[in-house]
Amino acid sequence: MEKPTGDERIDAELVSIQGIDVDEIIILTDGLKARSRDDGCVQFYPIWRDGEPTWGGDILCETFRSFIEDRCIEVIGVKQITRTNDGTHWRWAPANACHNPPHNNPSYRWSFISSGIRQSIKSGTRLNFIGEKSSEPISDVDTRRLADLAKHIAIDLHQLNHAIAMMAEHLHTELVSQGPRCSRYSHIRNLDLSAHVHGFFQAFSAARDHYAQFLTIQIGRKKVKGLPIDSMSKLLNAVEPSQLRQLNLIKLLEQRNLLEIGEGAHNHAGECRLVYKSDTWLKYTNKLRNRFTHGSPYGTSPDEDITEIYQPDCDSTIYLAKSFLEKGEEGFPLNILRTTNHSYQAICGLFLFAAEATGYESSPPLVTTNF
Repeated sequence: MEKPTGDERIDAELVSIQGIDVDEIIILTDGLKARSRDDGCVQFYPIWRDGEPTWGGDILCETFRSFIEDRCIEVIGVKQITRTNDGTHWRWAPANACHNPPHNNPSYRWSFISSGIRQSIKSGTRLNFIGEKSSEPISDVDTRRLADLAKHIAIDLHQLNHAIAMMAEHLHTELVSQGPRCSRYSHIRNLDLSAHVHGFFQAFSAARDHYAQFLTIQIGRKKVKGLPIDSMSKLLNAVEPSQLRQLNLIKLLEQRNLLEIGEGAHNHAGECRLVYKSDTWLKYTNKLRNRFTHGSPYGTSPDEDITEIYQPDCDSTIYLAKSFLEKGEEGFPLNILRTTNHSYQAICGLFLFAAEATGYESSPPLVTTNF
């Protein structure tokens, strides 16, 4: 597929003028939100004054990162809220290499890939396989399937964004409603958090497996030994490592020690195959997904029904909120939102790289406006 030269522009004529109000809210773990002010300061919400929540705690932008790190607070992403005469909508940028959307939102990138592939079909441009069959074109039927799968991945990743944003919103609501006082409690509202947690890991597994199907078309291995490959686990188990290493993302996963050589299973028992490496975020994320899907739902392990409002040891001016995850290796309950955010940022980074690794155009078109 031919890439644009970079000189193309889409000229858009402004046909109507209306009031546009744009806010950018930094979504944090532990129930907090933040915003930048024009005077170079960052404010947090909620800060408590006279028992009421408000924006405050002004700190300089250049000290923002150290301020939150000292309190074990993490950035999840930036929500760009646009209000017009026609209503309100929002766009999202994950904290990973945080830029204004849509440049680092993998959901947008995969949507652009889908559109680009469909455009190649209309223009008669053929896409070729990757690897041993790189001189052969992918069939029109499979090319349309690639476009569909890219769209599926975009939707899966949008659901991933939405799920973690709702997890953060849940803890934010708890903090605002329960502060300013330290407390530890269980409430039926935590069932809402459970739904958002399940939504996150379901979206992750859907994106993972739709991407695996995308790769099977690119390397021409939709079936192995007559069996279809419709998931990442089947792809790793069925296809020889030498073939998978023709894919840039697989090479990256090996370089980052997320995959290693192990033994195949089922029809490939005794054969060398790539497997998830133990003690990595990727292995743990898959483990949590399997627990929530096939084992026990979130909220059923000890302490998972608990929400805690507390103050960090180094700061008596703010309150934070957290809910827990199954006990970790050291026996301490994990912070569900921080743990999920760690996986989330890594997933976003991988799917941004995966978008580039397709070899297809994944950047938004450049737009100029004629007044």
